[in-house]
Amino acid sequence: MRHLFTGVCLTALLLCAGVSSTRVAAQAAPTAAAPTTAARTVWNGAYSAEQAARGRDAYAQHCQRCHVFDEAGRPTRFIGDRFWRRFGDDTLDGLFLPIRTNMPNNQPGTLAVPTYLDIVAFLLQQNDMPTGAAELTEQDLPSIQLVSRDGPAPIAADSLVAISGCLVQEGAEWRVTNASAPIRLRAAGAPVDQARLGAAGKTFALKYLLVPPTRMKGQWVTVRGLMMSTGDAVNVSLINAVQPACPN
Repeated sequence: MRHLFTGVCLTALLLCAGVSSTRVAAQAAPTAAAPTTAARTVWNGAYSAEQAARGRDAYAQHCQRCHVFDEAGRPTRFIGDRFWRRFGDDTLDGLFLPIRTNMPNNQPGTLAVPTYLDIVAFLLQQNDMPTGAAELTEQDLPSIQLVSRDGPAPIAADSLVAISGCLVQEGAEWRVTNASAPIRLRAAGAPVDQARLGAAGKTFALKYLLVPPTRMKGQWVTVRGLMMSTGDAVNVSLINAVQPACPN
């Protein structure tokens, strides 16, 4: 009874977030094998010192009216734990896009793209990430991981995630095997970067499936849903077929 109640609660949470309960959808299968995870991170030097200096000036001009500096001249809402809880364990797209879309508060999206990139560089500097030889570009954003110095933190229970793996059936249970590490999604409809979902030898149980994904059995799939407290199971909201067969 406890497990049933948990499943109902989590399904309700997904529905409130705009995700319908377990749907199964097919995608065109790529010809390439499952991609591998990108390795570049913010700790490799993602921006230049000059870019961060311009970003400080841009932040002071466009942002500090709402997001004030502290006495030490630091943007308190964008540093430390608050920064990592909101933006960590994602690519730099996850930092850049909300700023570009929503800021400045009185005229969102009106600054030039290089100015938004400068502000991102400034925020990286304020969180003690090292400079590099080249400036951060818009093309760089999806390929640079925003993770802590020690690597990605464990994903908390009830976080919206995506995983990829080989869909298998074991009795009445469904699992994905040889699966990727889960990546956190910021919103129910957020696009999934397949480059971050390569095979990694993990196994996840798929829970509360309202529609058995029988026609995808043996295929490489991407699963969206809520991470469960055990860390090795997902309360499923959507399954997409990615390849018609699992890679060897």
